[in-house]
Amino acid sequence: MNTKRFRSTVLLGLLYLFVLCIHAEAQTFVSGKGQDTGACPRATPCLTLSYSLSQTPLGGRVYVLDALEEDRRFAPLAISQSVSIIGAGARAGVRGNIYVTPEVGGQVLLKGLDIRAGGGTGLAIQGERLTVVVDDCTITDGADGITFSPTGAANSNLNVRNSIIARNSTAGLYIQPLSTGKALVVIENVNVNNNGQGVLAYDNSTVTLRNSVSSENVFSGVRSEAVAGGQVSVFVEHSQMSHNGGSGVIAVGATAVVRITDVTITNNLVGVNYSSGGVVYSYGNNAIAANASTLAPTVTPLG
Repeated sequence: MNTKRFRSTVLLGLLYLFVLCIHAEAQTFVSGKGQDTGACPRATPCLTLSYSLSQTPLGGRVYVLDALEEDRRFAPLAISQSVSIIGAGARAGVRGNIYVTPEVGGQVLLKGLDIRAGGGTGLAIQGERLTVVVDDCTITDGADGITFSPTGAANSNLNVRNSIIARNSTAGLYIQPLSTGKALVVIENVNVNNNGQGVLAYDNSTVTLRNSVSSENVFSGVRSEAVAGGQVSVFVEHSQMSHNGGSGVIAVGATAVVRITDVTITNNLVGVNYSSGGVVYSYGNNAIAANASTLAPTVTPLG
């Protein structure tokens, strides 16, 4: 082997080792059998999520190896950086609340978690220009299941998918931007059941609810409400709103809109409801029946 080729081979080998080191440092591991010491590699995982986060660099990943739920292991948690927390091979139980307040432009993924709030908010999200994904999670027994309250003038994104949100006393999902930036929320394949409100969206929110069920809630399945003149737009498709103690869908306020297509709205106190200038648009392909009462939506062509 000539000298130039040898040097190239050595450099490539060093580069490969450097990449491996970066990759290893970007991951930490948690186990009920671990200890809160060191850098939390897979071979010697740490014990608590909070310690693991302290060892995880910006944009890294935390893997939870088992589902033990003792408070010292998965206690109320503050996430102040871009990170992914993933239940790896077992659903990770969190008893308490999770507060997500990452840096501006932060990105957070929560996957495979069982969050039992025990009061307060199961998952409270606040910050500027955020992207947050909640995937394959169960969130129960809080005041709100998820509160999404972005700040600043830029838009923030929340995607909730393949999840169950239940038994939360105020709302399953509570969406209320705290400034002029929009909350852009997509909810896909989610059961929002037995909460106070199902999905509650306020000013400067744009929400899509798709392939989901919002049922058995004390008040409404979906509520779009404009309080201070900001636009609230909720689009519901291929979903079911049933057995809610209030309305299946409701729009309140002059800048509040709900649009429904291929939606089944049954066995609610009021099927379709609107007030104070709010509008519910139907594309004429919905099943609205067996409600105690209903208002007629505004029918608009699919085309």
